[in-house]
Amino acid sequence: MAEIYKTDAGLKLGKTFGEATKTKEESKHVSPGKSVSSEDTRESAASSADVEEENIASSADAKEENLVSSVDAKEEELPDFIRRKRTYSEVSTEADEQLWEDIRKEHTRRGGSFLDQKFLKYTFIDAETREAYVKMPTIFHQRVVKIVRRWADGQSNADNGVLVETDGGIELTTGSRKEPDVYIFGRDRTEYDDYGVLTCRSHQYETETKEMNPSAIIEVSWTNKLKDELEKFALEMNQCNSDEIGAIKVGYLIKFIPKKTGMYPTKDHREHPLVGIDVYRMKAGDAEPAPDDKFRSWRYGDTYPEDLEITGDELGQDNQGTGISIPFKILVGGLAALGVSFERSDEN
Repeated sequence: MAEIYKTDAGLKLGKTFGEATKTKEESKHVSPGKSVSSEDTRESAASSADVEEENIASSADAKEENLVSSVDAKEEELPDFIRRKRTYSEVSTEADEQLWEDIRKEHTRRGGSFLDQKFLKYTFIDAETREAYVKMPTIFHQRVVKIVRRWADGQSNADNGVLVETDGGIELTTGSRKEPDVYIFGRDRTEYDDYGVLTCRSHQYETETKEMNPSAIIEVSWTNKLKDELEKFALEMNQCNSDEIGAIKVGYLIKFIPKKTGMYPTKDHREHPLVGIDVYRMKAGDAEPAPDDKFRSWRYGDTYPEDLEITGDELGQDNQGTGISIPFKILVGGLAALGVSFERSDEN
């Protein structure tokens, strides 16, 4: 397995997996220009157990890369009549409603075969031009989503079951359907079926049955423009159909920051470094965050901030509930496992 280690330049991937890793305090940044040995500078962004669970450099990762690439290649763009027809309203709720009116028209025109297209999950409205576009995920985005799901799911237990999914959808009052990257259902929105499997609870309306909304959501932003992501994030948090099927109590948007604007690592050019992570949080009813309204921020060389927490109360657990937490180290370690490096920002 590969080892994650620090150098004067940044966080990179070594050739072998070493023994137990150092503590956060020992892992603080190295002064520029200082000569140090690999033993002194070794750092794992996650514990050896964390790294082992992610199966770094396994054949499964190679299969995942090929799968994501083939999916990307097969996906089509939004139809021309949506992309070029018009710009959408400056008001986010109106724009979302207009876009989905157009999408449903295309669905009807194609005889009912359009709403199932996978790329609709990755449709955004440009915050400046107000035009719709599609941005398919990269292998790095999908890696982070997988890590977050596994980590959160691993904190579920018989007393405080947590159901963590990456497939599904939430219906908004605008008439649209959104698909966040990670859905987390707490104790009050789950139940065990006849076979002892934890499942999402449903609510029976007069004419239909609907699954409960998630207790929390997590979005991962890689190359997309931050303002576009924040607009979609706010719609998901505040416009979900939250009567009998529940409001989304808390959400996190995790944004990765490249060293040079717009130059993110790609499958063929993983040498483009990142410098850190910004996190935005919303609770039900909060206003859309501005780009400067960060909840947590980390830059390479700094000690990791406190974990991202979803409390027991937010997960419908009783007073004994511990909730779940997501540490920054697993986000960094998971990307380093794919050959992504973190370096100090030139602004520091």
